[in-house]
Amino acid sequence: MMLFKAFSSSMRLLLLIPFLGAMGYGLFMTKFMNEAQNGELGFAGRILMEVGRVAIEHRADSQRDAVFDMAGLSTDRVVRLERRVPVAELLGEGDLPQGAALTLAVQARGKQLAEADCPLLLATLAQSCALRELTVRMADREGIVIVEASLAFTPADPAGDIEGVEGRDMHSREVKLLGGNTRPVAATDLAARRSAALTEAAAACAEVRKTEGNCVVRSVSLSERPRDDGRYDVRAEARLAVLAPLPKPPTS
Repeated sequence: MMLFKAFSSSMRLLLLIPFLGAMGYGLFMTKFMNEAQNGELGFAGRILMEVGRVAIEHRADSQRDAVFDMAGLSTDRVVRLERRVPVAELLGEGDLPQGAALTLAVQARGKQLAEADCPLLLATLAQSCALRELTVRMADREGIVIVEASLAFTPADPAGDIEGVEGRDMHSREVKLLGGNTRPVAATDLAARRSAALTEAAAACAEVRKTEGNCVVRSVSLSERPRDDGRYDVRAEARLAVLAPLPKPPTS
């Protein structure tokens, strides 16, 4: 009975807050702070905890729906590439521009570099692809440009059994690609390494699908960093998304 009264009081206060505006919010937070200082979990604290729980669940549901939306391009299902490229290699041979002209040239070439990876995705794990996020900046190391890109994609492979997706929890599995190997490669071999990593991610998901009934490649992260000898260290990993089985109906 006491819990019901506390809940009723809290709901009345919540309904009043929009009408009271800043004063209502202040009253609510004052109540919460008083409870916290007294080491109590009163109705204000319970409401904040419940609001937080609902917000977290809503975000998780939104992510799950986006990841398993096989037709939509979403930032919840992406290939992320981080490249560190010498400026001269990025812009090609010839005299480098200076000042603002260099910044503009680096930005434009960085975008072209990122967009050029979509055909690679289409040849390995994607049915469609689009550049969603891009950051191009100069590194602390002189003469190096950092290009960070996120490419959203729709999977080429079917997800498997995703019936009743709204009622199922999503779990993630981390997979090291390229054998977790950072063996240096020549710049001319970087595209082949990217292709191998993406192919491995799709193959790993196919194996999971055999046992779990469904799987989607949620993300692939690729990092390429130049060495002093002109070769590159490459790291790659994938995150696979799997839907838990549908809850069993209650037995009578």
